[in-house]
Amino acid sequence: MLREGKQIFVAIAACILCLLLTATGSFAFYVTNTARNNTISVGENVTEIEEVFQPPEFMEKGKDYTKKVTVRNRGSVPCYVRVFAEAVDPGMSDALEIDWNRTEWTDKQKDGYYYYKEPLPVGAVTAPLFTTLHAAAELENFRMIVYSESIQAEGASAPQEAFGEQ
Repeated sequence: MLREGKQIFVAIAACILCLLLTATGSFAFYVTNTARNNTISVGENVTEIEEVFQPPEFMEKGKDYTKKVTVRNRGSVPCYVRVFAEAVDPGMSDALEIDWNRTEWTDKQKDGYYYYKEPLPVGAVTAPLFTTLHAAAELENFRMIVYSESIQAEGASAPQEAFGEQ
C-alpha cells in the first residue's frame, strides 16, 4: 500500500510540474508579446506622355517638323515604360521618315511597342523616342497615335520581361 501511495504521489507531482512549466511558458509569451502597427504602402506607377509638337495643317515635302515624345514618371516607384507610336493613316507611314532613338529605346517589337531600355526613376523623364518627322511627300491632316504604358520595375531585369513579352 505504501508503494502505491508513493507512485500516486510521484504521478501527481509530475502532473503539477508539467502544468507549472506550461503555465510559465505561456505567461512568458504573453508578457513579452507587444503589439505593433504594420505600415504597408503600395507603390504606384503613373506615367505621362510629354510631347512637343505643333501639328501643321499641311506637311510640305522635304521639310522637317519637330515632334519630341518623352514619358515622365509621376509615380512613387521606378518603372519600365513602353510606347506605341504610329500614324493613324497607314498610307502616311511610307511618306514619313522618323528619327527613332535606337540608343535608349528598342526598335519596334512584334507587339508594336518601343521599350525604354532602363527603369525610369521617380520624377525622371525618358530620352525622346524621336524628335523629328521628315515629310518625304506632301501630307494633309497628319495625325499620329502616341500611347504609353508602364509597369513597376522591381522584380524584372528587362522591360520586355516586366511586361511579359519575352
